[in-house]
Amino acid sequence: MGWGGLLGQIHMSGFFWQAALVVMTLWPGTKPRTHWRGFAIGSFLAYLTLIPWLQQVAAQSLSAKRPHWAELLTPNFHLHWLTGSWGLNMEYELSSELWNSFLAEPRLQNVPTYGVLIALVTLLALCLTSLWKGFRQKTEPFSGMFYLKAGAIVMPILLFLAKVRIPAHYLIVLFPFPFIWVAWLNRGRSGPMVAIALCQLFLSATFLLYVHQHFGIIDGNYGLHYQFQHEIDLLNN
Repeated sequence: MGWGGLLGQIHMSGFFWQAALVVMTLWPGTKPRTHWRGFAIGSFLAYLTLIPWLQQVAAQSLSAKRPHWAELLTPNFHLHWLTGSWGLNMEYELSSELWNSFLAEPRLQNVPTYGVLIALVTLLALCLTSLWKGFRQKTEPFSGMFYLKAGAIVMPILLFLAKVRIPAHYLIVLFPFPFIWVAWLNRGRSGPMVAIALCQLFLSATFLLYVHQHFGIIDGNYGLHYQFQHEIDLLNN
């Protein structure tokens, strides 16, 4: 029952996800079955463990640097939602290595195939086509729409009001709803979904192979992989 408090301890954005669901539940016209007593008891127990953290946050809140409104008005949340759900956000982990070398992967006998570039261009084309066709389709009742509205509309509003800077990993707590949104856009069309799944599977496999061959992604957000770090530690000790 206190999953929101526990999720928030894994990452702060979990608190906003729980709050977005509460707002959606209380919204006029929305009447999901909610066991409020269990929710209150579970949340209380979960938040008891947060008392030291809340004290620390309260002590630092006055001196904490907040982003400017100009930065907050940039739709980072929805850009991350869009690029992440389509597998187009690889620069977040790869940084400059995406453009310097990864686009040419995989390599066969050290010859670049540019399979990654082809997969990304294909996903971009599928994204634009799906957005165009998906929003033109007649909207049908969908049980998951409650969560999509909470995640894509209410949660970014709460983050905006809290003046929180939004990097891509803040959307981890929403998994798998951005991908459900992609499936909703392609409702009734299995061909694009198969193509999307195959392209993203190919990119994931190529990414893991690249990390293995290069001992991580030193110039990107990924850093060194664990085995290489462990070997360095053994040499230093």
